[in-house]
Amino acid sequence: MRARLLLPLICLAAVLLAPAAASAKVPEAVNCASTSATVLFWPKGHKVVPGVGFPSIKTPHLEVYKPGAAYPSPNFLLYADSSRFVDPSHSCGIGKAKATGGVRSAKTISVTKAVTCSAPAAISYEVTRAGSGLTVVAHAGPDVYFRATLKRKGSALTYNRQACKVAATPR
Repeated sequence: MRARLLLPLICLAAVLLAPAAASAKVPEAVNCASTSATVLFWPKGHKVVPGVGFPSIKTPHLEVYKPGAAYPSPNFLLYADSSRFVDPSHSCGIGKAKATGGVRSAKTISVTKAVTCSAPAAISYEVTRAGSGLTVVAHAGPDVYFRATLKRKGSALTYNRQACKVAATPR
């Protein structure tokens, strides 16, 4: 009988504490040993993507992979979404954020696309809370390759047109 009375309180505590716990785990920087990356930008989420086995994810998000034909593994580097959930690959290290500038030769999109960027050095991904969402900045040294703002509504990705190429996402 007591357990039945305590269960709603335990569930309520879990619901109230879950957002704080999820947002507390946002890493400052994710450092991967790859000098190129493909970001799959899903500003409105997506339905099931049968060609690569992606489940339906309705939350605006991005996924970062080493370039190649393999989705979702073994090329996976980083997942981040508008609910502030971040999942870096185990092959990447977690580090401290570094100051970055703006995106040169910038172009901004707010539609679903795959953007592949190449850099002369390993690309790091800085993750910060932005209002009610998340911002991910990809850079190698002082050069910024893309900046993605993930929000429930109005997500956008700004990329460097000289260093990045745009393509369709997998189907």
